Amino acid sequence: MPAWYRKGFYFAFTPNCPTSGLGLSCDMDRLEIQNDGPSHLFKNDNAKVWGLSKRLRKLIVPNRDKYDLEKIAEASHDVQGELLESYMEERKRTCIIFCPPCRCAIRDALIISMMSDELVDYTIRIDDRIPASCCQETDKIRRLRTLVQTLSAFDEGQMTEPREHMTKIGCAPLLARVDRAYIEQRVYQLEIKFYGNERYMPIRPQITELLNETATADVTRVFLGEARTCSWIIQTPPFTWSPRVPKEKELFLLTCLYGAKTFTSEYLGSFTCAISTAAEPAPVLHTSKPRSGRKGTPSLTGSAEVQHILSETRARIHTGSNVGDGLADEQSSSPGADHSDDDDEATLNIAKRPRLS
Repeated sequence: MPAWYRKGFYFAFTPNCPTSGLGLSCDMDRLEIQNDGPSHLFKNDNAKVWGLSKRLRKLIVPNRDKYDLEKIAEASHDVQGELLESYMEERKRTCIIFCPPCRCAIRDALIISMMSDELVDYTIRIDDRIPASCCQETDKIRRLRTLVQTLSAFDEGQMTEPREHMTKIGCAPLLARVDRAYIEQRVYQLEIKFYGNERYMPIRPQITELLNETATADVTRVFLGEARTCSWIIQTPPFTWSPRVPKEKELFLLTCLYGAKTFTSEYLGSFTCAISTAAEPAPVLHTSKPRSGRKGTPSLTGSAEVQHILSETRARIHTGSNVGDGLADEQSSSPGADHSDDDDEATLNIAKRPRLS
C-alpha cells in the first residue's frame, strides 16, 4: 500500500455562519481577529478533548515510533542530535487549511493554526470558490479585497494594540499564517473575469477547479465549510455518494488509490463546536426520484444547483451508471446546456493523480 494512501482530503463541516443570528455582519472589518469575534470553535479549542484542532493534529502527525526512539537513545552522544533532528524532520507535516471568505470560518482557521509547532506547519488559504451562506457570489471579490487590506495593515504595523497583547487574547499575529499571495491571485482572477464581462461560473465547476489545483500538492489539505452549503461536495463524483448526508460538526477523510476512479469516504466522527444550528434537521434519506431537469440560469447562491447535482448523482445510482464518470456530465445532462470547450475544464481528474498527501 502506498505511503500516501492515508493522506487525502479532510473535510470539516461546521454550522452556518453565526453573524446574522448575533446581529452582526460578516462584512465587518477585522471581525476575524477581534477577541470576542464570532466563530464556530472555542478560542481555547486546543484545550477541548474533542476540539477540531486537536483532532486534526492527531490525524495529521504520525505516531512516534518507539523502536526508532530507542535506537536514537542508544546511539552515541555525537550523533544523537543529528538523528533526532532527522527523525523530527521526517515526521513534520505541512497542512493547508482552505476556507471560504467568511470571517467566522477564517477565525476558525486561525484558531486551528495556533497548534503550529515543530511537527505541524499550518497555512491558511481563503478561497472564494468554497460556498458560504453569508457571502453571495457578487460580494466575494470585495470581501477578498478587504481581507488583503487587513493583512497589509498588520504587516505595516497599523494595528493599534501591541502584538504581545493580541497574542494572548486575539488572533491578529496569526494573520502571518494567511497566504496573502494566494488571496491576491484569486482577486486577480476574479478581476479578469469581471473586466472581461464573463458570467459567474456555477458552483460545481468552481469546486472542480479548486480540487484539481490542490490534488498534486505534497501537503495535507483540510477544507472548512458549512454543512448546509458544502456537504454536497463529498456526495458527488469522484467522491462516493452515500444516502446519509454529512451533518454539522462532522469530520471526513477522502482518499483514493492510484488508478481508482472514485475516492473512499471515511467518517472520522464529530468535533466540539462553540455554536450549532438551533434545530438540527433529521438525517435526509435520498430515496426520492431525481428531477427531470434544470431550468434557467444556475443560482448564484448554489441551493438550486446543489439540489440538481445531488439529483444527478442519485439518478446514476438508481440506473447503475458509473458514479466516477466525472463532473463534466452536469452541463451535458441539462436541457439547453452550452456544449462548449469549457466543459472539458470542468472534468475532475484528481482520482487519476499518482500522488496525494
